[in-house]
Amino acid sequence: MRLYKGKISILMPAYNEGDRIFDNLLKARETFKKFRFPFEILAIDDGSSDNTKDEIMRAGARHPEIRLIENKTNVGKGFTLKNGFSNASG
Repeated sequence: MRLYKGKISILMPAYNEGDRIFDNLLKARETFKKFRFPFEILAIDDGSSDNTKDEIMRAGARHPEIRLIENKTNVGKGFTLKNGFSNASG
């Protein structure tokens, strides 16, 4: 029996996390998939200068629950989280 009827939004702010974000996103997806309720993972790239955006897009191509939200420039964690909240559907 499923008690929770809504959707969960997981926000993952990232800045220059290209070497680890792909694995982190897949692990987060694997963990939340076990709960059997609708969810989305919003990976918010805060203007990274490395391949963070590409790695998020690669994870999202495999799993539609993973979405890229992008800040064009680095604006800090607070604004990045606000940007994530404003794009969340859960």
